[in-house]
Amino acid sequence: MTFGETEPSEHRGGEGSVPAIVPGKVTFSRRELDRILGLYGRMVAAGEWRDYAIDFLKDRAVFSVFRRSSEVPLYRIEKNPRLARRQGAYSVISATGLIVKRGHELDGGYPYLVAEIDGAVAGYAYAGPYRARPAYRFSVENSIYVAPEAHRRGIGRVLLSRLIKECETRNYRLMIAVIGDSAQTPSIELHRAAGFKMVGAFEGVGYKFDRWLDTVLMQRPLGKGASAPP
Repeated sequence: MTFGETEPSEHRGGEGSVPAIVPGKVTFSRRELDRILGLYGRMVAAGEWRDYAIDFLKDRAVFSVFRRSSEVPLYRIEKNPRLARRQGAYSVISATGLIVKRGHELDGGYPYLVAEIDGAVAGYAYAGPYRARPAYRFSVENSIYVAPEAHRRGIGRVLLSRLIKECETRNYRLMIAVIGDSAQTPSIELHRAAGFKMVGAFEGVGYKFDRWLDTVLMQRPLGKGASAPP
């Protein structure tokens, strides 16, 4: 398989098989591979993934996962150093080319969930740091997306509920939702039904689609919240 304009150095194998460094090409470090292969092992144990391939290109490194060896990859984890100072070097890309996650951290210990219907991505949800400083390490900010064709099927509710539980098991104490438009009533009501309360809004802080947009802030305690030390 090829991603980009150069011929890849390809590695295929089972869990624990680690490729060597390839001069002149972007590679994953051992620490990065440990994290990726740890996730791969859990998904294999759950019966979701069966095979993987690693491609080292001149501009990126790609870890592809498969349900069957003969299929196109279900997901690709790409590392592109040129984007490190912008969107972030790491991205997760679905079989349809949808970028379901992008950031500066490969893992960070935060939960990441994907909903599928008939092998296609119907939605995803993940949590990330609210602020980088250590004092905020027990607070997370969520992100939820549901594909337009999957609306009104309860996917957002299931994803958010599971995300809350996953964050509570990791001892996070507060989840913050930053909703990009006060007119996003479905998203606001989804969070309200999950126990979030309205905190406030920044008015007219964004400009998109030829109009000014508000930013709505909501929050929900996790576990014992702020009632006890972490």
